[in-house]
Amino acid sequence: MRSKIMLAKEVYDKSEKQVLQLEREWYAGRYLSKVEDYYDLNVMAALIYLLKKYNGSFVDLDAYFSSNKINNHDFQNTMKKYIFKSYVQEFLQKNLNIDDLLLIGIALFYNEYKMSRTNNSIESNESLNQTMEYLLKIEDLNSFSLMQVGLSDGTILLDMVKNYNFKRYYAYNRDRQLMVTLQLRVLLLEMFDSQLMEADILNGAFAVRNQLFDRILCVPIWNHRLDKTLKLNPIVKSRMDAIGKIPANTDWLEVLAAFEQLADDGVMVALMTNSSLTNFQNQVIRGYFVDRGYIQSVVELPDSLSEFTRIPLYAVVLSHNNNDIKFVDASESYIQERRYKNIDLDGLKSLIINNTENSCIVSKSRVYEEEYNLLPKRYTAEPITYDGTPLGEICNISRGPVIPSKELDEITTLEDTGIRYVYSQALDTQQVDMSQLPFVDKSKLGKSSQVIEEDSLVLTRTSPFKSNMLHLQPGAGVIINGNLFSITIAPKYRNLYLLDYIAAFFNSTLGREQIERLASGSVIKSISIKDLKSLAIPNAAIEQQRSFLNQTDKIIETRMELLKKLDEVNQELNKLVEEEFNW
Repeated sequence: MRSKIMLAKEVYDKSEKQVLQLEREWYAGRYLSKVEDYYDLNVMAALIYLLKKYNGSFVDLDAYFSSNKINNHDFQNTMKKYIFKSYVQEFLQKNLNIDDLLLIGIALFYNEYKMSRTNNSIESNESLNQTMEYLLKIEDLNSFSLMQVGLSDGTILLDMVKNYNFKRYYAYNRDRQLMVTLQLRVLLLEMFDSQLMEADILNGAFAVRNQLFDRILCVPIWNHRLDKTLKLNPIVKSRMDAIGKIPANTDWLEVLAAFEQLADDGVMVALMTNSSLTNFQNQVIRGYFVDRGYIQSVVELPDSLSEFTRIPLYAVVLSHNNNDIKFVDASESYIQERRYKNIDLDGLKSLIINNTENSCIVSKSRVYEEEYNLLPKRYTAEPITYDGTPLGEICNISRGPVIPSKELDEITTLEDTGIRYVYSQALDTQQVDMSQLPFVDKSKLGKSSQVIEEDSLVLTRTSPFKSNMLHLQPGAGVIINGNLFSITIAPKYRNLYLLDYIAAFFNSTLGREQIERLASGSVIKSISIKDLKSLAIPNAAIEQQRSFLNQTDKIIETRMELLKKLDEVNQELNKLVEEEFNW
């Protein structure tokens, strides 16, 4: 089979014109002009090849799809209907003269199906496939069984078949288009001991029973809300009942369902996102995996591995009986292509094998102390050591109320009420211009809307993180946006810390780095009040703080004078230009 695959690839690579002609005929030709229900060219090539095996007989091909040689009822029912559509039969019969190896090449190597953020298969990135194969540690196995969970078109499977020996293959796939492609490729690869399910692994009706696998690859749906009406796999339900808290999203539940099928000496790789490794909703189930020694390592991969998303991905390697967890930050191990990145596999291997500044081994107890946060940077980043006190001890921190736009329109007013509404964009300037902020009718405020009546430091809750001071006039007050934190000095620390000094620290490189480390999220990061409270504020004598602020005030005053002078110069220049050409 391996030699046949290589020959088919060689013929396919040399037949670009013929493939393009066939592509135009199928996609742009008369076959699909009034048709919505169709499959990609790789599926059609596989069907032509199979039809040729049965001497052009659709009756015999139908009998093949009905046979017990195929253990996939959804696929069988789909194909039995599809091959008797008139436009399908016409296209298949017209192209029965195409060479077998070219048909196999198109069926195995042609990929036109477009993924999206919801269809999160990114097998088109060969470097990612090779990375997952490496992390699965299959190079030392004579043969192995594999279960694949998540969207897949068979690209990584094809690569494995070329290089390794399979005993058994099992796959869950939620997308019908991809399932048809995957099943046909499995048939062409002559993988006799295989079973594919067009289903979700969480669905109790499709629970795998009494089967364990040497290797498991899981790509769950990222950030997908759990349907509470879904009948869970009974094993998963039993585990979740014991854990006591069902997460809001399904990603870790899919990992849990897959891990239940892992052999005692097996290895599993799950491709996860930043939020699934950090957010509070998943903390309990992450603790389940960590405490039981199921997590072997976590590898942060480069972002932009697909043209469709920039979300950074994390390979979580799972196995049994792990006392420690290895964290690897391979986010910079990449080769930049035009619109996406490829993983530098040699660089990644070096980080995993060798002890470097971007990798470390951490005890389960340390992960527990970090509230089961599984981001590698949390552990690999060089610790920032200085004499400091947690912000939560020094200051009172509160988040602004979340006010819907319609309600905000109702409570804002042109009348001077003494209370202004502060939104995130107001922090973009070097100094917040209070005169540009709308007034708020206090009588229309809800009970949760706290009016701040003292100077405060305001920080955005989400990235890019911005902060600024709000200096209030006597008797004035503000309501802050729900995406903002208000920070004020606690009474017992007012003689020890100055809020403007803390504000300056927030705007320093050290302060920004601290905030970024404590934040979590994929594309847009966020920081919780709990994490913000842990941010260390440098200990400095009150005299030192005052001296520093006196110096900065003088520089700020000089800057204001220069800006004023610059404005005057610009006005003078504009006046001169206008007078010259005022004909």
